[in-house]
Amino acid sequence: MTWFKVDDDLAFHRKVVAAGNGAMGLWVRAGSWCAQHLTDGFIPDEMVNLLGTPSQRSKLITTGLWIEVDGGCLFHQWNENGRQPLAKKVHEKRSAAAARQAKFRDEMYRKSQVSDSRNAVTNASVTAHVTPLLTPPPTRPVPCSSFGTTTTPKGVGATAPMTEPPAQDPPPPGTPNQTAQKITQAYYERVPLCKFVAIKAIVKRALAAGYEPAPVQAALLRLADAKRAVTVNSLRIELDGPALRAVSGGYRPYQDPDPSEYEQPFLPPLEGNRS
Repeated sequence: MTWFKVDDDLAFHRKVVAAGNGAMGLWVRAGSWCAQHLTDGFIPDEMVNLLGTPSQRSKLITTGLWIEVDGGCLFHQWNENGRQPLAKKVHEKRSAAAARQAKFRDEMYRKSQVSDSRNAVTNASVTAHVTPLLTPPPTRPVPCSSFGTTTTPKGVGATAPMTEPPAQDPPPPGTPNQTAQKITQAYYERVPLCKFVAIKAIVKRALAAGYEPAPVQAALLRLADAKRAVTVNSLRIELDGPALRAVSGGYRPYQDPDPSEYEQPFLPPLEGNRS
């Protein structure tokens, strides 16, 4: 956008007073049109006739505000002291601005490509560790069960008696992920409101630490029947026996595992508890 500029001495300049308000209205409107179309102060006859009257045109010429030329009129001293815009200067500024904007866009695009490539490497390494924890459980109907509520056994503070779950076949061999899925599925059938993905992640860590699938599944089901929380620590206590249980402060009533406990490492099994 270009601007048609008016000096603050315009109101009472002798030429303006002599021309009158009507002629000056034509002068201002014509100046705005010239600035918009970059005519360097030239206004053709058809625009003069559209914006004003012949008498107004005549007053602007006789007072020296306009100069009559072939095909129209020319503003007197249009660009004196850089007063009004010249087409050449405006085009040069616009070209320079377009070049700066193009350079800026190219630089931003280059930076975004570098950032995307770095994020791709980072996300790939993170996804490789996180994706197994985000594997959703298979879709299945939720059986009716009263186990979803949290109940505190009588005599809180004392360790509730252990109850052995009914005999259940150990999971068949397979990949670690498949084995953890089958063990967690057995737990899910007793605790349908559990956080399946979190429990499966804890089971996978136990298997990776060296525990065999059968004792892991049995320990998990004992925790389910006793309404005890499944965490890294509680599963290790159940797997490694009363000695570890005594020094770890016993159990809490059942609740979903704290997310901060998902990443705790399993230590190698105590001697004799790998199978």
